[in-house]
Amino acid sequence: PTPPAIRRLTSFESELGRCLADNGYVDIVVTCGKSAEKAWTAKAVGDDNRGGGGGNNGAGNGDDFTFSNSARARQLMEIVLQNNWVFNTDTLEDPSSPQYRALKWLADDDAAEYSLEEDADGIDRPQLLQRFVFAILYYSTGGGEGHWIASAYYMSEDHVCLWNQQVPEYGLNFPYKGNFCSGGMPDGREGKRGWVDDITMPMNNLRGQIPPEIGHLISIIYLNLSDNELEGHIPTEITDLVNCKHLALQTNRLTGPIPRTIGTMQKLRELSLGWNSLEESIPTSINNLDELQIIFLSQNN
Repeated sequence: PTPPAIRRLTSFESELGRCLADNGYVDIVVTCGKSAEKAWTAKAVGDDNRGGGGGNNGAGNGDDFTFSNSARARQLMEIVLQNNWVFNTDTLEDPSSPQYRALKWLADDDAAEYSLEEDADGIDRPQLLQRFVFAILYYSTGGGEGHWIASAYYMSEDHVCLWNQQVPEYGLNFPYKGNFCSGGMPDGREGKRGWVDDITMPMNNLRGQIPPEIGHLISIIYLNLSDNELEGHIPTEITDLVNCKHLALQTNRLTGPIPRTIGTMQKLRELSLGWNSLEESIPTSINNLDELQIIFLSQNN
């Protein structure tokens, strides 16, 4: 018989309750546990806020932040939590957070409908993670609210290597903005394994904060988010980009210290953080950057 706890959860139309009731196993409380609880606690919060005038959720869904009642959504939440794809799981309880909105898009609205299986159809979990992180970046920096000047085809069904577009030149003799893969543009099954190594988004009216999940994009070599309206601290997790050679965040509204672990980015050749409101002293670990050729830290605090 269904245990009382399952009946209680089902009365809230909890997907954890559905999961347990459908399978009939008491011991999978442990395996469903935190992930399902967080997912559908967030769903309940979203239900309470429907029609409240929230921001644009992307994919034409207005202010409906609730997850669909689907096995895909449950499985995706499990994957995200079990593999630590978000650095603060509380964000998945907040329907207005970039992490929640990105997860909802990936579960319900992404036209590509990538498989969630480990190696199905030539798409593995790291590729799914890459897509998730770029969705978080989009929502974290005002893309979901229409602030971006160039959409760069973000949130399209294309592979993330193709999330870029040609724009009028803006002083860099490079008339493109978005993501780029040095291995070439993906085409067909094999192309779905492409890795973004260049994010070029200067002067694109990015507003908000750099999400800590950007640290998952370890293939990045060139990261340029300069000349925007980014605020908050530079996340410590950005120093996980150990292959990055060019980090350009100048001319924003960034505050707080330079991450103390900046010295772990030992391939850095250019570090441009000027014209912000950064504070405190320059980390001593910067002495570990033996490849550094350009450093621009002026006009800070």
